[in-house]
Amino acid sequence: MSVKRVWLVVGVLLLVVGGVVAWVLVPGDESGAPDHTVAEDRTVATNDRAPDELRPRWRAAGVGEQEVTNGTVVVYQDRRSYNRPALIALDADTGKEVWHYRVTTADAVGGAVVVDGASGVVVLTVGHDAVLLDIVTGELVDVLPFPDVAVDREYGWRPVTGPYQGLLGRFDHLMVFGAADPYDGSFIDFGLLVRLDVPNRAFTTVERPDSGCGYELVSGDRSDYLIRSNCDLRAEPVVTEFRDGRRLAPVSVPTLLGVTCDRSCEVVDTAATGGALVLGLRMDDYEQYVSLTAGRLNWQAQPTDSLAGAAGVGGGRVMVDVGGRREIRDGVTGSVAGTTTNAPIDWTGDALAAGRWYQSGPHSVDVYNLATFTRTQTVDIGCEVTDVNVDGAHVVAACDTGDVVGLA
Repeated sequence: MSVKRVWLVVGVLLLVVGGVVAWVLVPGDESGAPDHTVAEDRTVATNDRAPDELRPRWRAAGVGEQEVTNGTVVVYQDRRSYNRPALIALDADTGKEVWHYRVTTADAVGGAVVVDGASGVVVLTVGHDAVLLDIVTGELVDVLPFPDVAVDREYGWRPVTGPYQGLLGRFDHLMVFGAADPYDGSFIDFGLLVRLDVPNRAFTTVERPDSGCGYELVSGDRSDYLIRSNCDLRAEPVVTEFRDGRRLAPVSVPTLLGVTCDRSCEVVDTAATGGALVLGLRMDDYEQYVSLTAGRLNWQAQPTDSLAGAAGVGGGRVMVDVGGRREIRDGVTGSVAGTTTNAPIDWTGDALAAGRWYQSGPHSVDVYNLATFTRTQTVDIGCEVTDVNVDGAHVVAACDTGDVVGLA
């Protein structure tokens, strides 16, 4: 074999090996720089009315969980990121990728995401930092380190994903930090409730939660509520309201109702609308809906043995399901605006927009008119629908396969 031919073979082998190495490492180079693309000068048309007849228009395969806002589908569990923090954004009209942000270093753990359409940013936690990106263009807005008190270098404070993160108010984000086991990365305790003020680029500590308690964040029209519940069977649920940037005094719900919890006391449903927080309570031998505003009791429904769900339906109203009977009530006064037993709404994978209720079916999205409690359309998706998100004219369904389907 000639020298030239030998070098040719070596060159081909190097190309093959290099390609394999690149395939293994991407996304995951050693430079630490994120794989980041942006959509410069992108504008999104505003249209707050969904069409009367929906049909599937596009499908993005295997991308993961998502939320649609500002004409953009923000995918926050990109399955191609090898369990590293990552975001991709799709155009809500076409399903085409418009920007992405993938962390390339394996040690940059985290990945908690808060999407805030009101402030126009999406927050991705990467290691000990909060990365703020513009929702529409993907451009980097800021990188904010977590407060020192929330970062324990020895035990490795990390943001907790899942139900312990969410939107607090128009511009404030609530994130929970936990101490990670240095050996396997599991969370061994809860640390701090920390609020991120996006316009002022500042973190403030809200409180240090009790270990073992469940915390839920509910955002309403005028206030946001932090609900502590399920610490143990007899612990009293406590509601802390945030209104106009102020933190109101925590309120014990059973104390407000003048009752005691002998065996069990927990919050099973929540909805916020029209300046009121509606809670579904499980109290010993009965269940009951109650409405609160600024620590005061507005109304309480008749006790029952079965609560099936509650949700705000716009206009300061809330829909509650009591033993198969659906009622639309005023959130503050409790007056009943409509009642039916015929609407098969199961409260899972649903969304609300312009008086319409979008609900996930076995392989479809069902559309209901809330004024008449009637189903107006069933859109075949061709997959098991796990969630539905709505942003004005954009309706997006998530499949159990990880596919995302845009309807129009």
